[in-house]
Amino acid sequence: MSIHQEKDLTQSQVENFIEHGFVKLEAAFDGDLARDCRDELWADIGLSQARPETFTKPVFSIGSKSSPPFIAAANTPQLHAAYDSLVGEGRWLSPHGLGTFPIRFRSNEHIGDHGWHVDMGFGTENPDFMKWRANVKSRSRALLMLFLFSDVGPDDAPNCIRKSSHATIARELLPHGQEGATLGQLSADGYASTEDCDVALATGSTGTVYLCHPLEPDSKLRECCHDLARWRVTRRMWAMSTQPSALAMDFSQSFERRRHRPSHARVRSTTQRRGRISKPSAVSERLTI
Repeated sequence: MSIHQEKDLTQSQVENFIEHGFVKLEAAFDGDLARDCRDELWADIGLSQARPETFTKPVFSIGSKSSPPFIAAANTPQLHAAYDSLVGEGRWLSPHGLGTFPIRFRSNEHIGDHGWHVDMGFGTENPDFMKWRANVKSRSRALLMLFLFSDVGPDDAPNCIRKSSHATIARELLPHGQEGATLGQLSADGYASTEDCDVALATGSTGTVYLCHPLEPDSKLRECCHDLARWRVTRRMWAMSTQPSALAMDFSQSFERRRHRPSHARVRSTTQRRGRISKPSAVSERLTI
């Protein structure tokens, strides 16, 4: 039985997104969907939850998944209403899958996949990902979305979010104009400008989703200590259009105006979907979440 209702975010939730760069939605998709997704992922990595002695690697990475359970998890009425509130009604296209999935097991081994970063939005045709780009209007991207497909606590290597850091990154990108900066340029000092930001852990029960500002730096916790796999999925919200350059240039609504108009994975996944968001990072037309 579905537990979701189509309900806009409250004004408080929208204000939190504006100020801190993210909003946490509990019970955004139900446990049955999460179980079906986990079953597929267990099959993909060739392991069984009943045989923990076979968990010999600290982490498995699975690419995008577009089977019905994953599509359903990303398209519940509650999430659609939240997309409308943050991105704009009629300005996004439904996600057609989720991914990638970092699946983590108990381990004392540090595999070096942690570190602060901002996801880039364009120039991704370059084979060198350090030359991918982002600009102050977050051309081609509208949201970073973290889906929890199992319970994730502070000891389960959750993602970390630097609260309110999206505004700092936007100010750094502003002088670079429409062409933006590369990942290499943004990462040169290890995001030192955001070091004083408070850190929030993306923890929660199965079915929780974090909707984050696209310029908000995030990272994985260095430690990973838990008994079974933690299933999460991080999904980026991408903007797609036949005229991608126009997406970065045409922007009219600000978050300040939307303050008064709130109506307007332990698996983590990176998803893709269409939408548009407001300042300081903005795109126009219909975007991919």
